[in-house]
Amino acid sequence: MPKKILILLFIICGCNTTIQVKETYFGGQYCSVGSDAKNIPFSRPLPFARVDHLLRSHGHFSFKSLMIANAYGILPLIEKMEELEKKPDYKDINSPTHLELIFTKNKIHEIIFLVSTDLTGTVSELNCYSDRIDDIIKHLRYSENQRVTQFYIAAIVVGGIFGILSGILQWASATVQATDSIIGGLAVGYISYQAYQVETQVNYVDAKNVLKDIWYRPHETELFSAPVWYLLNHPTERKRRVPLKQMSTILDILISRWLENGYLGADGSSERESLIKLYFSRGGVHTIEQLETRKQMVKQAGVTVNLFFQDLQNFGQELLRHN
Repeated sequence: MPKKILILLFIICGCNTTIQVKETYFGGQYCSVGSDAKNIPFSRPLPFARVDHLLRSHGHFSFKSLMIANAYGILPLIEKMEELEKKPDYKDINSPTHLELIFTKNKIHEIIFLVSTDLTGTVSELNCYSDRIDDIIKHLRYSENQRVTQFYIAAIVVGGIFGILSGILQWASATVQATDSIIGGLAVGYISYQAYQVETQVNYVDAKNVLKDIWYRPHETELFSAPVWYLLNHPTERKRRVPLKQMSTILDILISRWLENGYLGADGSSERESLIKLYFSRGGVHTIEQLETRKQMVKQAGVTVNLFFQDLQNFGQELLRHN
């Protein structure tokens, strides 16, 4: 009889260590990356050479500040402001030059407010995506823990059954074979081992996958506002005598971090190919660990965009000092 019980338990436990969750989870349908500010008609950025020219000819603004200004169409206003300040009557409060200068500066500050709105919306929505994934992970962890608990309870029950059977047989003066005790120990050990083998898998679908555009980097994207996308696809600093195409962009640095952290497996491996397809398409069957990785990549994208606030703050301070 103990042998029959053991075989039955092996069949039951062996078929259920991988939990396929039938529900399909969607990647935050209520999270639409890119705020309403992305619909504001910001002026198109000027050629990068104009940023370079201002950087070399004026010491008022840093490279990062000029990049923020160019991304959101402020650069022509800065050029206009500096041209007005070259006129001899720009400090005369009654002169047309002074009035035009005030108007230009006010226009710059209005756009800076919209920049802050755009960045806030983008960061908030990226956080919404990562929070959505985190909610799914917590739910799956709870289900997985429940499953592990069932295995432990089964191990305790099986151990108790074999103990009782051995006691009954001894009390009845029946022979308790050593193999029965061994089988009982194996059954408890096997069920306990199965508890460590539980793996939950879930179908995660993400129609608007922010990671996809970051990885493939199309010329235009609907997931980020045009200014944010411009900043992400340009370098964080200007290196002298280095062509623009040879400088690392912000997305280059972000993707390098993903690779260094091992999120996409080893270079050239079949695992990397499958993970690229999983993370940078509409989704698919994920383990909890893969959902954790997806969450981390989205969070790092949010942190990257959030750093633009520092550049915006520095730009505002440089603008005040310039005044």
